[in-house]
Amino acid sequence: MMQTKRNKPLLSLSELAQKVGKPHLTMRAVLKVEGLLSNCRDESGKLQEIVTDKGREFGMRVNGEVFWIPQVIEYLH
Repeated sequence: MMQTKRNKPLLSLSELAQKVGKPHLTMRAVLKVEGLLSNCRDESGKLQEIVTDKGREFGMRVNGEVFWIPQVIEYLH
């Protein structure tokens, strides 16, 4: 678990999947279906995941990895 500048905990995708009790790939799919996560290509053409506008309330990109606040679990249920 990581902390933001305001001491809010952030969960990686694998930590989020573990807390929800779903496999990593299933959790990623759920976030995409809910419209919180999507794929795009960077300048070099490499595929990367980004938090959508709808997901910005719950997640953010830090050092190239997507992290989520624990409240996203309540939103998904």
